Amino acid sequence: MKSGDPQQWISAVSSANSENSRLNCLKKIKSDDQLCRLLPATLVWENTKDVVEVRAPSSIKHAVLRVWTKMIECQKYLPLDDRLRMYHSVTQISAVDDLPDAIEVLIMITSQGSDINEIACDITKLLTHWFIVIFHKIDALRSHSHLNGKAKAFLRTLTQSFYQLLLLFTNIVRLRFYLLEELDVSAMVANCVWMCKNTTKENDIEMAFSLIGYIISYGYIATSVLPSVVEVLCRAKSGLIKSSQTAHSLIDKLFRSRMKYHAFRSLMQLVDSPTETSTIAIIGAIRILGAYVVRPPETVYCERNMIFEFFLKAMESNSLRVALEASRSLFDALGDRHVLKKLSPEDWKLFVSVLLRSTSYLPHSLNYKNRSIQEKENVLDMLAAYNMKLIFVIKECYEQRPTYPVPYDEFYQLLKVSLPYMDKELHGLFFEIISKFRILFPSKPDWLDDQKLLMQQYMNSKLDANDKMAIIDVFNESLFHAPEHLRDELFRITLIPLLRTLKKESRQHVLDKIFQSVCDSSILFSSDIFQTVSKELTSIVRDPPSAALQYCCIQTLMSMLFLYVLPPTFKASLLETLANVVSEVSIPLKFRILPLITLLQLRVSTTNYLFVNPVPAESRLLFEFDALPIIWYAPNKTKFSHQQLLRDLDFSKLDVLQEYPLKVNTTGSQSDELLTFPVHIWMQSIIRFQKTETNWNVLKYAIMNFANQLRSMSLFKNDAEGLQLVFSFISEVIQGEKVLSAQAPSSKDVQLMMVTVSEFLSVLMIYKDVLREDVKEQFFLLLNSLIGHSEKAVESCIDALIINIYEMPSHSLKYLPKFFTRIISADISERTLVNFLRLLHVVGNSSLLGRGLPFATIKEICLFCFSIVANRKQILHNAKGLMDPGTRVFSLYIVSFCYQIVTNMFLSCPLQDRAELSQFLLNQLLSGDDSRFLEPYEVVFYEFLLSFTYSNELVADTSKYEYIDFDPSAMLWLYRGCVITILQTDEELFKLQVRRMSGVQTYAISRTVHSPQTSSSRYVHLKHSPTKHLLFTSNLDETTPSHIFGELIHTPETAKTEEPVLLDNRDESTLQLLDRLDATVVRPVVHVAVAFANTDAKHANVTVGWQVFHRLLESLGSKTLNPNDQGATYFWKSKMSNIVFHQIDIEKDAFPSALYSAFLVFGTDDLVNKLAQKLSRCNVPVLLKVSLDSHLDNLAMFDTLFHMRIQLITTGLDLAHQGFWKFNQIVSVHSLPAILHSFIMDIGLYQSVSENFYYVHPWLERQKCLESLYKLYNKRIDRSVYMKQSQKETLDFTLYL
Repeated sequence: MKSGDPQQWISAVSSANSENSRLNCLKKIKSDDQLCRLLPATLVWENTKDVVEVRAPSSIKHAVLRVWTKMIECQKYLPLDDRLRMYHSVTQISAVDDLPDAIEVLIMITSQGSDINEIACDITKLLTHWFIVIFHKIDALRSHSHLNGKAKAFLRTLTQSFYQLLLLFTNIVRLRFYLLEELDVSAMVANCVWMCKNTTKENDIEMAFSLIGYIISYGYIATSVLPSVVEVLCRAKSGLIKSSQTAHSLIDKLFRSRMKYHAFRSLMQLVDSPTETSTIAIIGAIRILGAYVVRPPETVYCERNMIFEFFLKAMESNSLRVALEASRSLFDALGDRHVLKKLSPEDWKLFVSVLLRSTSYLPHSLNYKNRSIQEKENVLDMLAAYNMKLIFVIKECYEQRPTYPVPYDEFYQLLKVSLPYMDKELHGLFFEIISKFRILFPSKPDWLDDQKLLMQQYMNSKLDANDKMAIIDVFNESLFHAPEHLRDELFRITLIPLLRTLKKESRQHVLDKIFQSVCDSSILFSSDIFQTVSKELTSIVRDPPSAALQYCCIQTLMSMLFLYVLPPTFKASLLETLANVVSEVSIPLKFRILPLITLLQLRVSTTNYLFVNPVPAESRLLFEFDALPIIWYAPNKTKFSHQQLLRDLDFSKLDVLQEYPLKVNTTGSQSDELLTFPVHIWMQSIIRFQKTETNWNVLKYAIMNFANQLRSMSLFKNDAEGLQLVFSFISEVIQGEKVLSAQAPSSKDVQLMMVTVSEFLSVLMIYKDVLREDVKEQFFLLLNSLIGHSEKAVESCIDALIINIYEMPSHSLKYLPKFFTRIISADISERTLVNFLRLLHVVGNSSLLGRGLPFATIKEICLFCFSIVANRKQILHNAKGLMDPGTRVFSLYIVSFCYQIVTNMFLSCPLQDRAELSQFLLNQLLSGDDSRFLEPYEVVFYEFLLSFTYSNELVADTSKYEYIDFDPSAMLWLYRGCVITILQTDEELFKLQVRRMSGVQTYAISRTVHSPQTSSSRYVHLKHSPTKHLLFTSNLDETTPSHIFGELIHTPETAKTEEPVLLDNRDESTLQLLDRLDATVVRPVVHVAVAFANTDAKHANVTVGWQVFHRLLESLGSKTLNPNDQGATYFWKSKMSNIVFHQIDIEKDAFPSALYSAFLVFGTDDLVNKLAQKLSRCNVPVLLKVSLDSHLDNLAMFDTLFHMRIQLITTGLDLAHQGFWKFNQIVSVHSLPAILHSFIMDIGLYQSVSENFYYVHPWLERQKCLESLYKLYNKRIDRSVYMKQSQKETLDFTLYL
């Protein structure tokens, strides 16, 4: 067949031919371009359309379609009708195998999509249908993993045709979009979207995106499919890099198109109803919007807060990858600080909220390590890494506020959820934020949750010590800002768990921080919380994991007790706990020392306020434990202002005791407002401690200071059972029972312990009225037992008797004789001798005690004193002027003191025994060498005996002295060592005055009698008569006139034959001597300066110390006010001496001079010690301190006790025996005046002897005046001791009342 005959070729392809013939002919036509140009397209279509329109073999159908394609290509100007005929035929093709060739025909028919005017409405539907058919086939083929070569070739062909279809539709949109129906375009777009969602081939997506891009550029996308388009673009954005870029550009194109608002709305609505399949789209949207954070689009309204809100909604899908993409997008966008500066406060809140939401996806158990993002192995690590980097970005901005308005509340929440894997640097920032901003707002609903979170973090073993301490600081701040109704819950969340972590904590500074927190917050404890905290601390003390923790717990209990203001019930519980700690043997001694020391210093004032005595009895004990640091968990104010006080254990000046004093319940009743001191538990504990303690020094310290503490009577008086236990313990120690575990280092230490025990026993006797009745008797029995232990124990026993005999007179009278007998018969030292003489002096000064002694005991005491006198006189006689002045003075003092004691015993002797005692004393005094004169002190004693006795026997035997005649008109007579004055006051009434060395007596005589030897009536005849009512006295209590004769007859300085000497009452010398006689005092006077050691003169006469001081002065003697407000004077007198107390002001008045025998300072040890330098300028021989154990102005007073110390501080003489005037005992206020009187009389006697080096007495001065009168009238005085009687002669002495 020739190529030039078109008809033949047309006939060859007609249906009249066989398939093979037609197929071969079609192949030849296709291969001949010239033939294709010559053949009429209409005829070819008419003869071959049956192959396309009916079911025919694929081979011939493909050949026909290819011929049509070739003819259209060769015949460029093919008529429209021919094209339309072919188009309609092609639309009949349905088999997917034929579609590639059909698409080629369609491309040629539409001239690459440019010529579709007649078929515009149909072609989009056709292409849409073919799109679905082809992609289904392609997808089916792609789903097979094993395809043969033919199938693979077909897949490639089909894929290529699919792309051509898309290109065709793209060209149609580009060239003739205006001819298309909206629904048809929407259908194609929907198919593209569907295809993009169901393919993973990037080329497929790119072709679809290209089509969509042209639709956006040359037309528009219907709002019905626009959301799907936006979604698929976002999905692509989260996919491969190429598609991601294309998708992003399409989104930008959408936002610039007329569909921009719908497109943006569609984008933002992706998160309205998120599904699992839309998650990828959301991720892409986040990437797209993340880029807009840096530079928002200009064509649509898109603020950054809208983007952040989208992120927040997107993460409601609970997708970890969405959270990761959000964090990554924010990190990429906000890496530029310029962007951060553009964020408004609202943007910041949303930004941090997005990050907070993203962080919430991370599990708390994440084992995050700070590495670079490229090294992350999984999504969690990558999310944590991005979040941490963003948190650091926010941290930098937070530190530059207000340049960057970082919202601290949201930032805090972000840090809170990030805590499990947070960087160490951020931990500190978190604690800073919560302490500055969160704790100030306890009304926030999650405020308690914050505390729980902090506690969870504290339990994190990864935290270092600094972080834990920072958490504790936050806890402290929270506690003090929490409202009252939340405090208990907050304590249970924070403080109680903290305490329970102590056993696992070994770092000392962390322990200190926790204990400081416990102490600081203790002022906020409720009763339940306090009990819980106390139990936790106590359990650690009893079962500690480490010694350091045990010690810190003990110090915490002590700090709360002494340094913090707590309710009385809390303080009582702490006292009870510490009391038990002291006696707990399982606790090391070095940890129990501080509680022991501090509890032993507790006292109760006269107004029942608790205070601390800052000066323990034995402070050297602490030196043994200096290696142990003293830890105090003190308030801030105390830390800076009272460091030295805390180091020295001086709590007396701490604010908590001065500004918030606690009143102690001393009534024994229940009271929540008063401190109920656990007295019984404390006494049981201290006794148990003393029984079990093996350290001898500590044991001695405990006994000494517990004795001092017992002085606070109001503290212990209500617990009779506990006091009885203490007394039983002391009794067992004294009686030698094995109750102590400690072994004394030496016998000397045992002796010193007995001294301490005797002092303890003396103190314990202030509770004699509370203890059992037999305790008073046991006291004296125990003292008698102590005498045999040591010399020092004897001294201590004597001191105990001195301060207790006034309080127990009946028992004293019962047991003193035996005690005196044992001391007298013992070989005692000089120091003990002085102390014993002082005891005898105190007993003799008391009329009750002295008169109650048996006569035999009085004689024994007098005999003992005379033996001491004889011994000392022998020492003085043998020395012959070669004796040391101090020793001579001391010997003279002892002799004089003995005579003073004998004098007191004589005055105390019962009346019925006094005559016998007088004879006994005279025998002792006048026995010895007749040639020896009486010493001055003997003269005084002899005069004393004559002043209070006379002898009926001598008067009766001397008849010539029965009458004594005086001339009443002469007025003055010198007779028998006396100056007698007779005055007639009435016709029958005479006044007779006798002035002698021992004093002045005045008599009224109402009977006038003429002497039988003279007739003159001018003489007064005095006759010895037993008539009582005829003689009256004005100053003394003599009962009979015969007393006059008794006094005159027994005057030792005159002869028996002496006659009355008339004195010239006009003689000047006589009158001068009489004036001097009258001016000389009768009794020795001791002047004492008294002052109150007060540091604040403004509060004078107001404080409790001043009040007690004035009460003390009033008990010392009768008061007389001095002129010009110069204080007051207090007088006290006995039958033998006087004491004058002069009140002075140390600050205003001059310091006492030698005019005073002693200076009595009333105050505390510390106040007196502060005056030590000033007192050193006092020219007073003896300084007496009546001292308490703490500050008077801080109500530190004992209710019925004084701690009295008498000590010789300064003197102008070299006294070798100053140590004999040391006295350190507890004295009742009832006994204090009597003891002071006795001691001051003793001091006055010593001072008199030491100043003159001989015995000085006012009677001796008066005697000198009488001797001068005798010399003036040339009368000889017989100084021989003529009244010494033989031992056989009996003298009958009668005493006056």
